[in-house]
Amino acid sequence: MIKKRTWLKNSKAHSVFLMLAVISGFSLLASSASAGVYEPGLTERLALFTTLDRSVNEIIKFIDTDDPQRPNYSSIYYLGADGRRHAFPDISTYSSWNCDYPDSHVIRISDLSQIPIGKNITYRPGLHLVKFQSVSTVYLVQPGSLLRPIKDEATAQRLSGDNWNKQISEISEAFYTDYVIGEIIDLQNVTQLQSLNLSPTSSNMNLPG
Repeated sequence: MIKKRTWLKNSKAHSVFLMLAVISGFSLLASSASAGVYEPGLTERLALFTTLDRSVNEIIKFIDTDDPQRPNYSSIYYLGADGRRHAFPDISTYSSWNCDYPDSHVIRISDLSQIPIGKNITYRPGLHLVKFQSVSTVYLVQPGSLLRPIKDEATAQRLSGDNWNKQISEISEAFYTDYVIGEIIDLQNVTQLQSLNLSPTSSNMNLPG
């Protein structure tokens, strides 16, 4: 084995050989990894809820702190109609849905690990104004995880009143890709949005399906 390595060092084909070896090895690993991953279908995922004594629309929490009454919002999930658990990424998103932390159901880590992970829960649609921490643009949240930029202060004032700038919630940039950016809202189209109501708390948490 040592002699073979010495020969390769002196060979002009060394780099080509290593390149082929790396490419071949990577291909084999990729193939075996993809072949070994099993994704249960919707029927199986929903059946698992029943097995674990869980149900669609249930909010569950995994206690990973010393105090069971102290919320850790990254450990709270919504069980969707797609048979997946969807994380509330932060307190702001969680609070927008008026969820009650003590009423959420505790789940064991062994059970939680069996439930496939889905998309994060996004901010509750309605007349909510949000912005990302390092971005000055203010958005209105609409169904489908859609954020519509508000063009200017006059539009924001017409939409949310004189205190509009005190009604803005911040979202971490880490969750930017959870949202879709839509068309700009200006004074020409703001009137049709003023009658928006918050989507029901008992709905599908703004998730498709």
